[in-house]
Amino acid sequence: MTRIMAKVQLLGDPVNDGGIGDEQAMRILLLVATTSRRLSEILLLDRDPLLPLQHIANTNDEEGFVAKLRYQQTKIEDAPDTILIDADTVAVIRAQQDWADRELATRGLAGLVPRYLLIAKNMNRDGHRAYPGTTLHKQLGKFVELADLRDDHGRRLQISRTHKFRHTRATGLINAGVPLPVVQRYLGHLSPTMTMRYVQISDETQQREFLRFKKITADGRELELAPTDLYQLLESRQARRPDAPQRLVPAPATASVRARERLPDLRQVRNRPLPPP
Repeated sequence: MTRIMAKVQLLGDPVNDGGIGDEQAMRILLLVATTSRRLSEILLLDRDPLLPLQHIANTNDEEGFVAKLRYQQTKIEDAPDTILIDADTVAVIRAQQDWADRELATRGLAGLVPRYLLIAKNMNRDGHRAYPGTTLHKQLGKFVELADLRDDHGRRLQISRTHKFRHTRATGLINAGVPLPVVQRYLGHLSPTMTMRYVQISDETQQREFLRFKKITADGRELELAPTDLYQLLESRQARRPDAPQRLVPAPATASVRARERLPDLRQVRNRPLPPP
């Protein structure tokens, strides 16, 4: 993500200056990356998709949220259709509005208010055609080649598959400790199950969340086994081959595990929130 954003200006720079000369494509990529919306939702943004924040004091925090972005939910009926955005995202939208006004004026269409924020440059006299997704994919392909963007294995990135930006943001939010319902709402999903399909939870996050809870057995007794040892047991079972015999004790076992004559039935272990301090 960092490498892409560091060179995104090449999309908008004039061709004579070594760029691709498509400011709209540059802003589309910025909006996809910063809002995690689906590409179709960005392309179909209204001319003025910004809504003011209600009942939130202005703290002049440059990194805080300053407005809502209203978008067309293109995939899931009755799902949320607004998200909070920061000042940088608002600036991108305002710059696009100004560019569209100038572009239409050069075509002799000064004063025309287009239907969409991002407009098609061809066959669009009434301003009712949005920027085509096929055009964006071509421009992103040129961008990757011009910027020589490669992954850790030296292969060219395929950023035309913009859905990866949503997966990256979802993973980052979950691993940063943002509650799942908040991430679900941010991505516009109706169920947490759908959100979890996007997420690659790090080992550190899994262990942190596991250790937040006190472990008890099905009959309400506190589990004497240390939580860290229990976590190691579960990890050991997960790592075993599917055809290997099922065992509960990892090798080598820790001291507290060896001290137990009998391990609990892990299928009967339940989570219970820790009592307040």
